[in-house]
Amino acid sequence: MKTKRIRDVVFVAHRYIGLAIGILAATIGMTGSLLILDEWQTSLFAGQVAIAPDQERLAIATLVTKAQAMFPQLTLESLTIPKELAKPVTAWWWAAGDKWTTARIHPYTGAILGSPQNNDYNDFLYDIHINLLGGEWGAYVAGIVGLLATILCLTGIVLWSGWRKLATGFKIKWNATTKRLNYDLHKVVGIIVAIFLAMAMLTGFIWNFATWMNPVIYALTFSPQPPKEVELVSKAADKAPIQLTEALLQKASAALPPGEISSIYFPTKPEGVIRIAKELPNQVVMSASIDRFSGEIVKVDVPTEKSLADRIFDSFVPIHFGTFAGLPSRILYLFVGLSPTILLVTGFIMWRLRKRDKSKRTIVPAERALDNSPP
Repeated sequence: MKTKRIRDVVFVAHRYIGLAIGILAATIGMTGSLLILDEWQTSLFAGQVAIAPDQERLAIATLVTKAQAMFPQLTLESLTIPKELAKPVTAWWWAAGDKWTTARIHPYTGAILGSPQNNDYNDFLYDIHINLLGGEWGAYVAGIVGLLATILCLTGIVLWSGWRKLATGFKIKWNATTKRLNYDLHKVVGIIVAIFLAMAMLTGFIWNFATWMNPVIYALTFSPQPPKEVELVSKAADKAPIQLTEALLQKASAALPPGEISSIYFPTKPEGVIRIAKELPNQVVMSASIDRFSGEIVKVDVPTEKSLADRIFDSFVPIHFGTFAGLPSRILYLFVGLSPTILLVTGFIMWRLRKRDKSKRTIVPAERALDNSPP
């Protein structure tokens, strides 16, 4: 009896949380899938660019100089250098108002391949996905939706009928009534995506509430909090930013374990550092941060030397974006992003049919009572 009562409470929580956040969760999930498709379209273009590795690739410092000169009115934000010799270098530029421009650069000539993109469509999707077009407060709303969606996934796992009989939990009766078909679709889609959707939503919640959640995670894992970027930069205001040279790149690379430099991140604010990164499998990144005024290496992040909290934060990237298993997990996450819409539609139909059936059960006894009443 007690178990049934607990299950009833879980069922009610699952139903009303789903009704409360369904549309917003579906919107966040759908834009996530659209961002994956946009990424694939961009990668397809990069794959179609013919680059013959028949000469020596330009030095990274030279590519940086050329990229900075392409759009002098913009701030070069990052440069990504692929391991494959026949793939282009990707550059991102930043402008005030969080406007972004990106372009592919020929690694042997430094010329732009194709046309630069202003990424208005991509930025629009990100704004919906991260903050529901609501700025800072919208990000908090999206974060709360992520937390509630995580609870929704966990309650769905508890309610799954497959715990009683595994085969039943994965069975869909395609020729059944509308009510049964919706239930079957809801339970099967839900159990397939539950863990992955919960991980994506929970990491999104932590990111959106990072100001409060990060210190909590550091405290729970007994990890020291790293210094902020502003604390790593020279305080001398009269110094001019240095030019990134090949010697400085080699100095930063030498501070890290062996490997090729995969990305360079430039600050978009005066208090930022230049970060030189090398990428390990599964998007695990090690990096060295350079004071942009003194040229000194002020911070080195190596996975084996990171605290437990920092390793947890690093794991959020492959978990949230579904890159932990390469292309197969990205394809899975395309479906995971679409699943809140499927669950919203099937769940809403189930709720409406249940409400209709309940109304019928209430009306019929009342009519019978009237029929049996004395004249």
